Formats: sequence, C-alpha cells, structure tokens
Amino acid sequence: GADGFISLREAITAANNTANGGGGADRIHFNIAGTGNHLITPASALPGLVDAVILDASTDDSFAANGNRPAIVLDGDGLNSDGLWFTNGASGSLLRGFVIRDFGRGGVYLDNTNNVTVVGNFIGGLDSSGAAAAGEGNGTDGVLVWGDSNTIGGAVPGLGNVIAGNNNIGLNITGAGSSGIVVRGNYIGTNAAGGGDLGNTNHGIFLSNT
Repeated sequence: GADGFISLREAITAANNTANGGGGADRIHFNIAGTGNHLITPASALPGLVDAVILDASTDDSFAANGNRPAIVLDGDGLNSDGLWFTNGASGSLLRGFVIRDFGRGGVYLDNTNNVTVVGNFIGGLDSSGAAAAGEGNGTDGVLVWGDSNTIGGAVPGLGNVIAGNNNIGLNITGAGSSGIVVRGNYIGTNAAGGGDLGNTNHGIFLSNT
C-alpha cells in the first residue's frame, strides 16, 4: 500500500487477483511489529475469498508470545457482514490463528466450498486468552458450513477451534448435499480452557438439510 505496509484487505485482494496455477494455494502470512495483541477492525466488509489461500495468523510472532494462541483479533465492531467469506473458488483453503468476533453476521462462512480447513481459531465472544469477552459475539453463526469435505478443528492440541458466545448457532452445517465434513477437537460453548460456560445463543452444533 501507499503507506509501505500491506493490510489484510490488500492481501486478500492480491490473493484473489493471483491465479494459483500449478503452484498451490496463495499464502497470507503476518509480520506485525511487536509481540502484543493486534487488532484489525475493517471499516467495510472484507472481500470474499475467491481463490485457494492459506490465511495463517499463527505465522506472526505474537502467536508464540501469546502461548501459541491467537493474537490477531479480527473485530467487526458490529459491521453488517461476515468476518471471512470463503466462496466456492476458495476450495482447498486453510484458516488458522485468528480471533474472529463482533461481526453483524457470522464469523466464518464456507459458501459451497470443498476441502477448506479451519483450525486453531477463537470465533465468537472471546478475547485472545480464550476467555469470555462480553458483547463481542458474532451476530449470527460462529461458523456456517455448506459444501463437501470441509474440516473444522483437528486431533492435535492447538488445532481445535473455540466457537462460543455467538448470537445464533456455534457451528451450523447446512445445505443439500453437504457431506464428508469432519468436526474434531473443538471447544463449542465454552472458553478455551473448557471450564467456563460460554454458550452460543441457540444450538452448539446444528445440522440441517444435509
């Protein structure tokens, strides 16, 4: 950008405009000065992801400094949009290492995608320690999944997501034909320690029309 830095919006736009060809997914890594928490508050909806991308906030040194927990906070501040929207063209993507909260719609939307992996994120009314952050839940679902063979969480410690304190459903799996979806190792409706009640307003996990 003109300021000599690359914003998340600029990085997504560049990834969308770069054909992957035979080289695999584009990579968006982070190198923000300082090892404290970093707040990203978009002024308008971020572009939908239309090409495969590895969007990995755990690459910033703040992640390790925060005990290998998310330290980049994507905060919608009530913005009437989803936090991150993966379209069908972004099949094969990976999302890791964010706090995603306070968007007027959902935190993460997998829109008719295949083979998207979502791991190691705090999604909902949470701070970067994984504790409750009052009033910061996303307006609807934490994660909305439509498509085949998407993976939410993992078996290795640290790959599970914390999906809690959202204002509708924590994890909503829907859409005719959605199949092969793996949900593993997540904390849903609790804090990151698993010992505090932080329920989503409606269901923790909801499957419909699959």
